[in-house]
Amino acid sequence: MTDDVFTLAPDDTMSKALSNMYKKRINQIPVIDKYEKYQGMVFAKNFLNASAARSSKLKNLVVKTPTLNPTDSIKRSARLIVTTGIRALPVVEDSKLVGIISETDLILKTGFGNTPVDNVMAKARVIEDDVRLDSALAKMRRYNISRLPVINSKGELIGIINALDRAKIMATPQERISKKSRASSRKSAVKLARVRDIMKRTVPVRMGTKLRDVLEIFREHDEIVVVGDEKKPVGIFTARDALRKTLPRRAHPFN
Repeated sequence: MTDDVFTLAPDDTMSKALSNMYKKRINQIPVIDKYEKYQGMVFAKNFLNASAARSSKLKNLVVKTPTLNPTDSIKRSARLIVTTGIRALPVVEDSKLVGIISETDLILKTGFGNTPVDNVMAKARVIEDDVRLDSALAKMRRYNISRLPVINSKGELIGIINALDRAKIMATPQERISKKSRASSRKSAVKLARVRDIMKRTVPVRMGTKLRDVLEIFREHDEIVVVGDEKKPVGIFTARDALRKTLPRRAHPFN
């Protein structure tokens, strides 16, 4: 586990959470009280599309999650991450947060042998770089996905965008905008922005590449895009997708 964990307090604001999520490229932040007792998590996906004001307190947005104990096995940790869909889980002892373990921490400890990326990837749904950001977000919601490879006019992979990238706009201070018009201004900014304005770099890998050879990419990136001929994306997978392949089906996934 990682014991140097960035946390927020119940009275911190949605604005502070959004800013740190974008800056640190994290999708969830543990919330602890003044006694360091774990209260729950705040998730980007739960309030990036919400109508809540940027000044909303996190205590009104916090979500209770399963927790891990320092003596829990790696297998149980992996199973909880896969079955809950939470990218990182808190490690709690005597009600206090002592660390966090993420899907990336786990994937780097897992052996995959000669498993090719083709066996892990899902079909890649893509978005063109000149499409408006709100259209890209609508596509994510329509297909219940959280990321889209970005292509140019030739269909070549040039970047990646995910739901968290909206935080770059939502978290931007609007000092020159009147209080009454700030919410509508942020919505307009999202509507006018283009995918290419906020997309980030991605590291493509070729079909047939061994999974064990590309795991280090997860240290810096949330996903891996698989490309075929002419640099065109054909698949995409996350650390959780890879972990899922290592776990047998169980009737009681939390045990």
